[in-house]
Amino acid sequence: MKSFKKSILWLLISSIVFTITSGTQLISNIYNDRIGFIILFLIFTSGLLYFSLLMIIDLITKETKLMKVIIVETDNEIIKVLRANGKKRKIRIPINEINKYEIDQELMLTLTKRTGQIIEISVSDSGSGSIV
Repeated sequence: MKSFKKSILWLLISSIVFTITSGTQLISNIYNDRIGFIILFLIFTSGLLYFSLLMIIDLITKETKLMKVIIVETDNEIIKVLRANGKKRKIRIPINEINKYEIDQELMLTLTKRTGQIIEISVSDSGSGSIV
């Protein structure tokens, strides 16, 4: 599923661009002596920088985890799956792949270790049944 890897890479690139843009805004506000804005800016962008760092680590180390799920509902490009803990999760998939998935079908999701981004969706060999 190259589309999932492309979307993660696109998130990383856009995050870097937004960080650069925010950095120029910070420099401008430092020049104009706006201390209150600088403090708020640093608080809000620290989360963005932290998430960007986690995505970079996930892309470099390629550490993954597997999650077994069952499809509960399918929509245009979104499928809802039931996780092992009983919670539902929405997954956006490419529109040309929607016909591959049916309700009560068991899937294996390959997720990045830290951010939980989906890298790959594969059909489980055991078919449909209970979540393990």
